[in-house]
Amino acid sequence: ELVGTWVYGNCYEYSLCRTPAGPLYFEETRPDERAPSMVKRVSGTLYPDGDWLLGEIVDTEQRQLGWIRMRYFRETRAIVSSVRLTNEDVWSEDTVAHKVRPGDGSEALAEGGLLELGKAKPQIADGTEVWPEHWGITRQQCKDLLQKLRSEPEWDASNDVYKLVSDFVVPWTRGSGLSYALQLNKGAPKAVNLMVSHAWNENAEEFLDTIRRSTSDHDVLFICALSMYQAGDTTGPTLRQQQGQDPNDGPCQRVLAHIADQGSVRRRLWRFRSCLYCLPMTFLILAVMAFFAPIIAWGCLPSIDSLQCAIRSVEEVDGLLKVHWIWSARYRDWIDHAVLWKVVPLRASLPVTLACLILAVATQLFLQVRPIYDGRVLAVPNRQGSLFHRLWCIQEVLLAKSNKIPVMLARSLAWAGPCDSESAECTDQIDQDRIRKWIAQDDTRGYKNVDKTLRFLRFRHQMSVTCILLSWLFALVVIRAGDRRVVSELHRRDVGHDDLNMFTFSVLGIFTGIVVDSLVMYGVVRLSRGAPRCCFVFLTGLFLLVAAGAVAGPLMYTGRINNGLPKHWTDAFNFFTDECFGYQRDFTAEDMGCSRLLRFLNSLMQILVHGAWFLILAFLGALSCPRLVHEVLRFGLLLLVAGGAFVTTSIVAESKLPDMEYAFPVFLFYLTIVLSRCAVPVLIVWAAVSRWGVRISGGQCCLNIWDPEPTPKSTPEDEHDSFRGSHEGYAVI
Repeated sequence: ELVGTWVYGNCYEYSLCRTPAGPLYFEETRPDERAPSMVKRVSGTLYPDGDWLLGEIVDTEQRQLGWIRMRYFRETRAIVSSVRLTNEDVWSEDTVAHKVRPGDGSEALAEGGLLELGKAKPQIADGTEVWPEHWGITRQQCKDLLQKLRSEPEWDASNDVYKLVSDFVVPWTRGSGLSYALQLNKGAPKAVNLMVSHAWNENAEEFLDTIRRSTSDHDVLFICALSMYQAGDTTGPTLRQQQGQDPNDGPCQRVLAHIADQGSVRRRLWRFRSCLYCLPMTFLILAVMAFFAPIIAWGCLPSIDSLQCAIRSVEEVDGLLKVHWIWSARYRDWIDHAVLWKVVPLRASLPVTLACLILAVATQLFLQVRPIYDGRVLAVPNRQGSLFHRLWCIQEVLLAKSNKIPVMLARSLAWAGPCDSESAECTDQIDQDRIRKWIAQDDTRGYKNVDKTLRFLRFRHQMSVTCILLSWLFALVVIRAGDRRVVSELHRRDVGHDDLNMFTFSVLGIFTGIVVDSLVMYGVVRLSRGAPRCCFVFLTGLFLLVAAGAVAGPLMYTGRINNGLPKHWTDAFNFFTDECFGYQRDFTAEDMGCSRLLRFLNSLMQILVHGAWFLILAFLGALSCPRLVHEVLRFGLLLLVAGGAFVTTSIVAESKLPDMEYAFPVFLFYLTIVLSRCAVPVLIVWAAVSRWGVRISGGQCCLNIWDPEPTPKSTPEDEHDSFRGSHEGYAVI
């Protein structure tokens, strides 16, 4: 008789259900009359105490707010209740509640010890029923929401999604009966193709920014905080009425079923869309390989028809390096006498490069103009907590898997959390019991299988990040190898491809240096969950400089390279760009001071210095103007200009303008060194920052290196002020 929904004061209600352990459990959720912008929930377990049922009142964080007592009168079929707060000595006035009558859609009955709520209800827009699959919000509307919040005087950048909903979304939508998303699109509700799974304790601005990075303009998103009606008043369905009792009837399942139906229509393209989205990057890497293949193979720069190949020869005149260009005799002789099948690939290098670039641009434009249906579930990790500790997120992942819908983690370096579904929780005890019952109903699930699914999702995300980084770094290694192959070198000989064996050790040094730089930078960013402190960035740059010094120092000490001061300022720059340590190279030694080991160590040292150079510039930018670091374009231009200093020595060494016959090789030379030393590293940093939301914290940069600033939480005393009279206390949902 007691289990069900009880109404008091004409429009307020609480629910009673039987817990698996036996005692009754009560819950109440509604707007706070004294603070209309807040939506709170209280709950507790009731135990017999004479003629009364007595229990503690707790919030969602299990903080005690007071006590509640209830007494059931069979004659009138009513419950009389009162409350007493922890800082009070007397009970409040009695409140009389009556049970909801059957047949109104919100009837609550006990079955299996859990609360039954009937079927889910839609939202009503202009007299038309709108179901969850049309409660969508676009990417642009999410960006507009972020700008709108930042313009609000009451908005704080540290607010979480709870605060976003309670203080902004609820007041904006109260009385309309429509969610924030449906309010924006009630004239033409948008069909969802992407469901977002996230935790509400995450920073709201970071969440919306992650949504921006991880979606496209063609996506329509279902975000429970914005797509479901959160006000909880009588003008629209309550959260429980929107969710319903059966998970297969709730918003999550309806949205996923809609995505699966739309995907089945375009099944072939939908299933292979990830491969299609990789085509532009694949063509771009092929273009890089085709462009630098003859340069790396022959150590010279081909003419536009590839019939000749220019060598940049460097000589020392009056203590300064001077350059003159000559055509390679060995290359021309090889072209004249080689068999056709060997010559054709070499001469096809530039046409193949151009064709691959055209295909890369064309496929990218095609995918933007004619996008492939991209129905999926997007799980959003955060830096404030564990995504996989939220039972709702786990249920959404399982439902997506059962519908054969792709699930992916958002573009973020935040950790999703441990894969321990058995310890996952819901804020609402009733929801938690209901979802656990749903998991237990299917023998194929089980907590071990659920954990296996979560681990696979996390592993696939890590592999995706790794593959993207490797593709970028592979292109950088090829470009750096091309730079090293044509770099200024004293007494350069027309060697052709005979010294590729020696050059391989330079490539190994480049590869090792790039891997070390990447691992160090990735480790710093990953451990700080995508927001390293600027002081730690500076210390990491110093670490790479010390590592570079540890490579060159022993060589100077043992006399393998000279340790004198440079004669000219260009010598200092060439030390970090030329082969075999530039002016410190010992030409009187064996192999003219450029053995395999020295080639490897020199390349390694230079890459470490370049990585440290970029990190220190990042530190200076964050220290002098923190917002500059967040403006990726401006920051990229800063690095580009600073990296351009490595090009100046090559220009100074030109004693005169090259002859016009060498115009194309000269163009290729400077294009190569600009790409290698400036543009490509900056673009990779830019792409990583833009894709995964990496940011450098500028303020108080030497404090709290690892942990972000904590978001202040309300105290129990704050809760007491909002919990009075007839059950007026709620916890933010």
